[in-house]
Amino acid sequence: MRLRKHILFVLLFILVQGLTFAVTWYGFGFRYASAQEARLSVISETILALMVLYYIRRYASWPEAGYGPFSWRRSLWMVPLLIPALIYAGYLLSAIASAKPSGLEFLGVAAVALMTLMVGFAEETTFRGILLRGEMAYRNVFVAMLVSAIGFSLLHSVNVFAGMAPAEMLSQLRGTLVVGLCLAPLALLTGNLLPLVIWHFLWDFSGLVLTQVPVERSNMLFESLHLTVIPLQYVMGVAGWVAVFVLWRRGQFRTPGAAQVSTTEV
Repeated sequence: MRLRKHILFVLLFILVQGLTFAVTWYGFGFRYASAQEARLSVISETILALMVLYYIRRYASWPEAGYGPFSWRRSLWMVPLLIPALIYAGYLLSAIASAKPSGLEFLGVAAVALMTLMVGFAEETTFRGILLRGEMAYRNVFVAMLVSAIGFSLLHSVNVFAGMAPAEMLSQLRGTLVVGLCLAPLALLTGNLLPLVIWHFLWDFSGLVLTQVPVERSNMLFESLHLTVIPLQYVMGVAGWVAVFVLWRRGQFRTPGAAQVSTTEV
C-alpha cells in the first residue's frame, strides 16, 4: 500500500529527530534534557521547523495544517490548560531574575526559550495539524484523533537515542499519549493551533529552563500545579472528545478534510 504524503512526512520527522538525538548523545555525550543538549537542540529544532514550513508551502496550506481563522471564543477551550502553565512559567522567570544570572546563563535561557518555541510549533503543526487533518481526509474524525495521539507518543520513543533509559522512555510514552488524546480534540475545537503552540512552549520551557540557571523552586507550588495539570488534561480530554462527538452528530467532521468548526457551533 502506498503511504500518503502526511504519513511519510511524520515518519521523516521522527527519523530526523532520532538522528539528531543520536548525534547529540553518541557524538557529543549530551544526554536528553541536559543543559548542553537543550542549547544544542536549537539547531535540530530549527531543522524540524523548517521541514514543517517546507511541507506546508509545498504540499498544503496553513488552514490544512491547522491554522484556520483565529477565534478568541473557540480559544477558550485551552484556557484551563494555559492558566497553570502561565503561572508556573512566570514563577520560574521571576526566580531566575532574582538569581541574577550571568551572561552565559542568560544566553542559555534565551536558547531554551527559542528551542522550546520551535518545538511547540513543529510538533503541534506536525501531529495536531498535518497528521490529524491528513487522516481526516481518509478516516472518520475519531480514528484520526487516535492516530494523531499515537503518532505524537511514538515521537518520544526516539528519546532513547539521547541517553534516556528505556523504562523512563516507556513512562514518557504513556504520558505523551494522554497529552495527545487531550490535545487532538482541542486542536479541532479551537480551529487554530496557536493556543496549543503557546501551551506546548510554556510546558517544555518550564521543564527545561532550570537546566540553565540553578535556582531553587517552590516544591509546594510545583506539586500543586503538577497535581492540577494532570487531572485537567484528563478532564479537558474527555470534554474535548465529547464536544467533537456532539458536533459530529450535528454533521460536523463528516466530510473528507472537514477539520474546521463552524463559529456558530461551539
